[in-house]
Amino acid sequence: MDKEEQQLLLKRGTIKGFDGAEVGTPFRAALDRYFAAGDVAAGAMQQHDNDKQKSALCDVIDSCAGTILNDRAGSPMTKEEAKAYVLNYRK
Repeated sequence: MDKEEQQLLLKRGTIKGFDGAEVGTPFRAALDRYFAAGDVAAGAMQQHDNDKQKSALCDVIDSCAGTILNDRAGSPMTKEEAKAYVLNYRK
C-alpha cells in the first residue's frame, strides 16, 4: 500500500477511522501509541481522549502521509488544522 493510501478520519475531536496503517510504518507506530495511551470507546461520540491520547493523536496526524478528513464536515484538513481540531475540541 502506498503512503498516499493512508487515510485518517476524525470526528468529534478523535479518531473515527483509518486506513493504510501497515505494520512497520510510522503511521502504525503512532496509532499503537494512541491506543496504548488510554481507554478507547467503540464510537467517536463516546470517546473522551485524555491528554496523553491527544498528544499521541497529534503524532498520528503528523505521521499520516495521506489524507486527513473531518468526517462531520466531509472535508480534508491540513495537519495543522487537524491538530488544532483535536487539541481544542470540547474546550
